Amino acid sequence: GTNFNSSSVVNFNGAAKTTTLVSAIQVTASITAADIATAGTFNVTVTNPAPGGGTSGNSPFTANNPVPTVTTLSPTGATKGGAAFTLTVNGTNFNSSSVVNFNAAAKTTTFVSVTQVTAAITAADIAATGTFNVTVTNPVPGGGTSGNGAFNVTDFTVTPASSGTLSVTAGTPATVTLNVATTPANVPLPADVNFTCALPAELSGAACVLNPTKITAGTLNGSTVLTITTTASLPPSSRRRDPQTPFAPWIPVTVLAGIAMLWLTKQYRTAPLR
Repeated sequence: GTNFNSSSVVNFNGAAKTTTLVSAIQVTASITAADIATAGTFNVTVTNPAPGGGTSGNSPFTANNPVPTVTTLSPTGATKGGAAFTLTVNGTNFNSSSVVNFNAAAKTTTFVSVTQVTAAITAADIAATGTFNVTVTNPVPGGGTSGNGAFNVTDFTVTPASSGTLSVTAGTPATVTLNVATTPANVPLPADVNFTCALPAELSGAACVLNPTKITAGTLNGSTVLTITTTASLPPSSRRRDPQTPFAPWIPVTVLAGIAMLWLTKQYRTAPLR
């Protein structure tokens, strides 16, 4: 500029800053990190004191938002139909104006630090299976949207390894293999899958066992073997019947999906007594 002297003071966004005279056409000012903590366009002026003096016209200074990056998500996935939760997004260049986008929809975002923000994910966001993109956007001036972080919403199915009716012969164990597969395919289970089995109380001579009783979170698929045992001696009312004739309890197999507390019931029915 012009007409600077040793008493000239630089004003940044209306606040006087520590100023150093270089020459009649140049001064320098100390700008703190706090002065540019928020993006925006700020006026810069120079004031010479009385007598005479005055304040120069404005010169704009723009502080741009940086472009954010996403490095990790926590959690990295959820079970379809689960409850609302808080998603933690780790990365760089976050600020109080950063917004997390889940499947392209802006979510309520809380600024934690320049390397972390959190977002409120609703139950509706994870009502369907799929792999959804998670990004963070910083607004203008500057700013931009980060690259994608992948969040998997997973469901699973339990099916018998072979189709048909399970027949249980008195005195002889019967087994059926139950396979667990995830949807989308090749996506790890987000939580443990626990198995239990039970038989009707009136079948006092029968028992069921599952092995294993759990498939651990992080696996792509798995299976368990259901074994049903009965006593060889039939009840008096049944002794005239062929001991090789199968009988038919309903066998409920209950599956609990860890965090989501999702219960699936799969029933297999055997052939009735004749």
